[in-house]
Amino acid sequence: MNNSAALDLNSADAEMNSWYATGTPDPKPKIEHPELISKVSTFFGGTVEPLALQVDDEKFSKPLQKLLAHYKTGYSPDTIAVPCGFQSDGLCAIVFLTESTAVLSQLIELNPLLVSAVTTHWRQFSVLWFKASGWRPMSLQMAGWVWVADGYVPFEDVIPSKKQVIPAPSGQPIPTLVFDDLKWPQSAAKTFILEKVQAYHGRLILKPESGGGAINHSSAAHFLRERDGYIYNQHTGGFSRMLPEESKFEAITETRIKQVVTDLLYDLSALNRQALPVSKIKACDVKVIIDLLRLYCAEKSEDERTGLVRFVDERVETRHGADITIDEMHGGYISYCQANKLQVCPRSMFLKEIPSMIRRRFSALKSHSLKRPTADGEKLTARNGFFGLAMKQVRDDKDGRDGNDG
Repeated sequence: MNNSAALDLNSADAEMNSWYATGTPDPKPKIEHPELISKVSTFFGGTVEPLALQVDDEKFSKPLQKLLAHYKTGYSPDTIAVPCGFQSDGLCAIVFLTESTAVLSQLIELNPLLVSAVTTHWRQFSVLWFKASGWRPMSLQMAGWVWVADGYVPFEDVIPSKKQVIPAPSGQPIPTLVFDDLKWPQSAAKTFILEKVQAYHGRLILKPESGGGAINHSSAAHFLRERDGYIYNQHTGGFSRMLPEESKFEAITETRIKQVVTDLLYDLSALNRQALPVSKIKACDVKVIIDLLRLYCAEKSEDERTGLVRFVDERVETRHGADITIDEMHGGYISYCQANKLQVCPRSMFLKEIPSMIRRRFSALKSHSLKRPTADGEKLTARNGFFGLAMKQVRDDKDGRDGNDG
């Protein structure tokens, strides 16, 4: 990606900034603008609830806040902003400089399906909108663009002297794409891989006070097992993996396994040299990870965390207007593990792990205000849980009925 694609916060549009710098500020600016908000909501098919915000509002996605602060000079009008994430059915955005056509060209070249995404413009920036299903990372700053999956994104400024023109809906819904099917520039792809590994199995690079060294050996082994599909045969003492294109198994030598593990550790170091300097990567780290691979990849081997990860992946989904309590989710988890003959983790582990897994997977935060009836049914009481999530409807193989876990 060339230098022209970088988000240069100092290359402001002079003509537009002159209006913001000389405009007459309203001592008590209105922040509602219901008619304009309604039009923006209609543009997105009525599945979002926009707000009128100032550019320094903390509701904006964190990676965008520094960028937006650049415009807080002189008078700045209200901006109609659109929420991303679970509260908008998985709506996501890619924000980049309009003049940086190379960014859009590269993303569409890698992902032709992005042609169906909706593009809008705000000040100097273009925004590519689509919905991402399945796992998706939270908002991140990339080289030349920003990935937004939580918080608000600017859509349109409210300028009193300007006739507000919102593009008419195209008649086509905002496209939904499976995030795991999308391809990204090399640097972004590495960042997304790291986020997914940490969402599933915890941080790969431990904080110094966590003990046990800088590398999370267990997470690294889990990542390699899921990424490469390794199987370990305890009788022959060898690794193998399925080749989907040829529908046959490929034997993996010990030398190749060592190289794969070593490459992973050096890739992690390249992503964060301060947290994991190359000098901290030792031969013993490679050995420990390979030993764990033998354990995790052993045929018919499932551990407690695997069942929890599979449950979140296969039984939890985003659903507009829905909510689910922690207790309801735990009941579904127990049923899922029993049906799939998976080891059930202790309730204490479930309560500790599930909020961070849900936050990483769906950009949803635990709430303390879900309403459920008391045991006597006479009143509602607040419960812990998640808004915008629900259990997937699954087929009951025993009697053919549709139902769900828990």
